[in-house]
Amino acid sequence: MKKIQLIVIGVLFFYQGAIAQLATDKVINLGFVPERVDFSWDDKYMVLENENRYEVWNLETFSKSLEGNYKFKWNQFMGGSTIAEGSGSFLFGNEEVFLTVDYRKEDTAIKVFDLASGDLLWETDQLNLGISLAEKILSIHSTYGMDVAGSQRIHQRHSLDNVYSGNKVLERLVHYIPELGAIAFNGKEGLVAVSIESGEVLWVQPEVTGGIGEVLLADEGELLLAIKVPNSESGLDYLTSIPEVQAIDLRSGALEWSVEYHGEFVPGYAQITGETLVLPYLGLTLIDLKNGKERDGDVKSRSSSVRTASKGIGALMAMDKMVNGDQGNDSGSGKYDRKTVRKLIFDEQGLLCHYTTMNAKGQLNSGTGDRGFLGIDLEEDQIVVENPKISNASWTPLHDDYADGLFYIKMRGNLNRTKIVAIDTRSGEVIFETNNAKNSADISQDFNPFMVQDGRIVDVVSAGVYLLDASTGEEIAYMKSKDMGVGKLVHSQFYAEGIMLFGTKGVAILDQTGKLRQTLDLANVEEYVIGDEEVWLANSNSFTKIGKRDFSLLEQVNFKQKENIYFSLNGKVLVKQNSKGDELSIYL
Repeated sequence: MKKIQLIVIGVLFFYQGAIAQLATDKVINLGFVPERVDFSWDDKYMVLENENRYEVWNLETFSKSLEGNYKFKWNQFMGGSTIAEGSGSFLFGNEEVFLTVDYRKEDTAIKVFDLASGDLLWETDQLNLGISLAEKILSIHSTYGMDVAGSQRIHQRHSLDNVYSGNKVLERLVHYIPELGAIAFNGKEGLVAVSIESGEVLWVQPEVTGGIGEVLLADEGELLLAIKVPNSESGLDYLTSIPEVQAIDLRSGALEWSVEYHGEFVPGYAQITGETLVLPYLGLTLIDLKNGKERDGDVKSRSSSVRTASKGIGALMAMDKMVNGDQGNDSGSGKYDRKTVRKLIFDEQGLLCHYTTMNAKGQLNSGTGDRGFLGIDLEEDQIVVENPKISNASWTPLHDDYADGLFYIKMRGNLNRTKIVAIDTRSGEVIFETNNAKNSADISQDFNPFMVQDGRIVDVVSAGVYLLDASTGEEIAYMKSKDMGVGKLVHSQFYAEGIMLFGTKGVAILDQTGKLRQTLDLANVEEYVIGDEEVWLANSNSFTKIGKRDFSLLEQVNFKQKENIYFSLNGKVLVKQNSKGDELSIYL
């Protein structure tokens, strides 16, 4: 979790207009100064780390579960290159074990501890995480923390399976398989699955080598799909390696099939639908899970010539990466991950809604010509609804959604203008197209979310918020960000009860109808979480609590100089670190 240094002197809490004192549940005196404090997904354990030492505390008993020293310092970056040695850890909440990793090139040592007893369960030095892949893996795996659908996982520090690691390199190289109670990673003999609790090697698959971008489970959890990425950080590898999906029997480790995919890997975008693996990296690739072959239907026949041409384009891109690096792959913000996650959308008929470019001959994903809409029946491998001319190719899709028979696409044109187009998925007919909205303050060009709910569209741009009729696109209201008193909008977060707008001067909170409910004088918010009952926010000089449903200001506090504050992802645990760094006050 990001450390926030608080520099304003004084401690005050405001609770519904009255001053209240900060009630400490527990004070822990430490024998070292942690530089990182974080929590397991269920808030049972607290992890304290610096470059040399780690401790794990049980917050239910306020007792120390584990302590130890790292062999190497944390993985660092210097001059754009990864130092190929370091240490890190994983906390597996379901199994209640803590795993430490010390790595140096191909020499990797792992120790696994029981959190209940503190006992060493097992250790090994026979594994190879392929740590030299770290820089490439990190650039490919941009962390998409913002979920427009309203997830509470604002900062993606944890997986849904209650796994935590503070080391972003290791997070991308070690894959948790809860169905096996195992972890899978590159060993010296290939892909290795190892039992977390016993250290037993469950299987080794020598044909799965190189970087693995993502693993999925298919066939009722019996088939492990490893989506491979280029083998190293070298641009040369883009010219020689083959991006592919490899299917492995989850129990035996046997390789069932391999199939090449097209385009650059995007984490979290692949999806399994019935017996089909949908890979939308360059247009669409539809893989039959039974045999690992690309389905021989409309999508393949109308994309083949473009894919052949794209290989040449990919080689040119690889040469550019060799010469110029990966400057263009950054998410654009050290404070917020502002990329809007795109997802696969199916309508009420079960058709995949797809917006793509196509040329005059009907070839898909041509990169030239017009952009159109397709309704695709995956079971029949047929395009059953088509409108080839929605917009010209200069309009780039940013975010899409579906409600009440309409497929909505927000797209960006030149001069960084945006608009929303609504399409009837049964006919492919355009129902409406909104007026162009200026969004020039968003330099990254990735901050463009909108939401459809209760017959209305709430569309956020840097200059303000549009409230539109979801069936006609007519403007109901427009609120300028400067009129809210928060400056230009730089980030937003939708959640079940409201919408948070982060501006250069403050934070505004709207309800789901678009009505302004709260304005906070909080510039440069560093961290926030949306809990079950409250929203917690912190910047460089204060910590604030807001009622999640009624938007009321519950508490606000300023801290003394050089103190730090940390809070759990669920908004249940608050920890204040004293100015010396060796004492923690915990509030539950």
